[in-house]
Amino acid sequence: MKKANLIICLLLFNFYFSFLSAQKWYLLPNSPAQTFRHDDLYFINRDTGWVVNVSGQVWNTKDGGNSWTQLINQPSSFRSVGFFDSIHGCIGNLGPGNWAPTNDTNPIYYTSDGAKTLTLPIIIGPKPKGICGMNVVNDTTLVVTGRFDGPPYFMRSTDRGKTFHSQKFDSLAGMLIDTYFMTPDSGFVVGGTDSIEGNSYSVILFTANGGATWTRKIIGTLIGNHCWKITHPSYNVFYVSVEELYSNNKLRFFKSIDRGKTWTEEIINTVPYGWSQGIGFVNDSEGWVGGNTYTLHTKDSGKIWDTLAPSNLLVNLNRVRFLSDTLAYAVGQRVYRYYISPTAGTPEIKNLKGYSMSQNVPNPFTGSTTITYTIPVTQNVHIEVFDDGGRKITTLVNEIKSAGTYTVEFIMPQPRNFSFICSMLAGPFSKRIKMVSVK
Repeated sequence: MKKANLIICLLLFNFYFSFLSAQKWYLLPNSPAQTFRHDDLYFINRDTGWVVNVSGQVWNTKDGGNSWTQLINQPSSFRSVGFFDSIHGCIGNLGPGNWAPTNDTNPIYYTSDGAKTLTLPIIIGPKPKGICGMNVVNDTTLVVTGRFDGPPYFMRSTDRGKTFHSQKFDSLAGMLIDTYFMTPDSGFVVGGTDSIEGNSYSVILFTANGGATWTRKIIGTLIGNHCWKITHPSYNVFYVSVEELYSNNKLRFFKSIDRGKTWTEEIINTVPYGWSQGIGFVNDSEGWVGGNTYTLHTKDSGKIWDTLAPSNLLVNLNRVRFLSDTLAYAVGQRVYRYYISPTAGTPEIKNLKGYSMSQNVPNPFTGSTTITYTIPVTQNVHIEVFDDGGRKITTLVNEIKSAGTYTVEFIMPQPRNFSFICSMLAGPFSKRIKMVSVK
């Protein structure tokens, strides 16, 4: 009897411990929404953080994402953000001549008042066309890189973003998208071998001297690919996501278990998936990768992946930043929080009854297709269509609608085989569907 009681106690203890350490993502209910996505975020502690997007917006929270204030709204395409403290930081701009809707030629901004105002830093060397990736290395050093679709630049600041030294290197890459430095001198940049997506192979570059010289660590095996984001869960382990916009082959990612000395190219076979961008691992084995209409999850270092549920979490994931192994923030269509606590969590949005957006009919379609959606109360409805690369095609709905069920038609601009993302926002509800057109 005593042995049986001991076993029961152990089982109850294990259940209770598992309950206490349950790992969850939450959609922050008051976070700003984008029909496509926010591009980056940065938190200096559990309470204070910033979110930026290519619509030229900068948002700030001082209470862990429970409330948000818009600080900047200008005709730029903000792609990356990093802060040293509550007032000093930098924001990267994608720049014109790319897919983002901007004429702003300033690749990066500096702020000394928490992003209430933005000024231009001094750039020594060639001026980049745009900045995509940003990494705060320590209290004084910041490294940035860009851009998607090229040309490839790397910049480094050792005075908190007031001054940058810039270099361009076409011989090793055609586009650079993200960067991560372990020390002020040693780190990586990732991107593609060519500035044209369809001609590019994924590439990872390494420097041991602050960016003065670079070496290629690995080149991917599939054309039409480029690396997107880096996550570094522990001293030895790195993961890099791979974007594959148009071929929609098996999803890939890169992994290193020896501090970046060697890399392997891995393939996700267990779940069909179109393309990925954001990636984040809480430890060496558990992580998430996303960028499409939903996100994938693994608990065994990427051997097996499943679909993250519910589907309104980590939609169009682009950046995950862990503050610890119990707290993280991520951006996509909304802002999300990962939180482990024995007593309290982040409130979930539960009351979504009456909201829906159905898969378009027909799908695949030729010429035109119809989307049906329902809202339970009068409110503004925003529905837009994007291509797989995030370029906005058209706005289908942007007006106040009474409660009810509606249909809206999407007419293909020109006959071709292509895939689109249809995105809906209405009050607390957000959803994205994938639509496929055929000639």
